Amino acid sequence: MADQPAQRMFTPEAGPPAPGRIIELFAGFMVSKTLFAALEFGVFAAIGSEGATPAQLADRCAIPERSARAIADLMVDAGLLVRAGDRFHNAPDAEAFLAGRGPFDLRPLARYWDTVSYPTWTRAATAFRTRQGVRPELTEA
Repeated sequence: MADQPAQRMFTPEAGPPAPGRIIELFAGFMVSKTLFAALEFGVFAAIGSEGATPAQLADRCAIPERSARAIADLMVDAGLLVRAGDRFHNAPDAEAFLAGRGPFDLRPLARYWDTVSYPTWTRAATAFRTRQGVRPELTEA
């Protein structure tokens, strides 16, 4: 094995790999937490068939306009909202599952993941290192 040449990680023709996919994975929790906040504030439910401006979202969701715009922009990047001029509209899957008007409401599941599952996953390294559970006792709430 010592007389075998070292294997190249990339070829000069192709260039080095780009880190974009890895960075997206790093930032995944930010998208999830923004989605959970949008659901808590009722952003998807507040967008009607005519769409909504950031000012309308802010008023309907009782959050600052700057926050409404930031959440809406991030949800556009995630593909859950669509921007048309100064208005935001729900993407079809967001309308069906996150606005409370579709065939199945995923908002209770999102609340569970945000309030129960996410805090547990913040201690994932401890759980993997020790092989001991890190989830607190579940209560009626």
